[in-house]
Amino acid sequence: MQNIQLAKEIRTAIKQNNVKGVVELIGSDTELLNMSMRPFGTFLHVAATHGKLEIVKKLIELGADINKRGGVYGGGALNQAASKGQFEIVKYLLACGAEMDMSEPERNPLFGAIQGGHIDIVKLLIENGIDIHVKYTGEYMKNMDALAFAHEQGQIEIANLLDTNKKGEYKDTVENEKTEILDYITEQFGPIDDTISEIIPGSKVSIDI
Repeated sequence: MQNIQLAKEIRTAIKQNNVKGVVELIGSDTELLNMSMRPFGTFLHVAATHGKLEIVKKLIELGADINKRGGVYGGGALNQAASKGQFEIVKYLLACGAEMDMSEPERNPLFGAIQGGHIDIVKLLIENGIDIHVKYTGEYMKNMDALAFAHEQGQIEIANLLDTNKKGEYKDTVENEKTEILDYITEQFGPIDDTISEIIPGSKVSIDI
């Protein structure tokens, strides 16, 4: 009962952006610091949800587990921040090495950002290397990736962004394959510049001899 009341006071201090109050209430109790209570999660989840960047920084400084799961969706604080559109906190957590948990769609920060319509966070997650191709199958999803989810949620602008990135990745793959082929030809037959290129009359086929 005492812990429940204390946790409530800490959550109130977080919402009021009272950094000093949060530090005083938690003290050096690491168990309390990382305590997770439904549906709130850890205090880091609470701070991330409400956009309290300075408190997020202080909690991490005190030793908060940046990747501890909790809250309604059972994900990390990064997922919570992404879902609520807290761009600066997502950016800071990523800089601190927060894991982009893709084990379940509910825990995937990209899906959280898509559902909330936060295209700036979607861009940030893509820039930080999140896998946009992961597919989920479950009670409400069947072989669904981020692009399909964006369409389902009616997030057309985000869907266009994801589609562009997919096409860009495909183009890069094709270019890499071309480079590998040219490197192989050069290795086997010498520099391409030294070959003779001819166009077969009446066709679009180019041959090097």
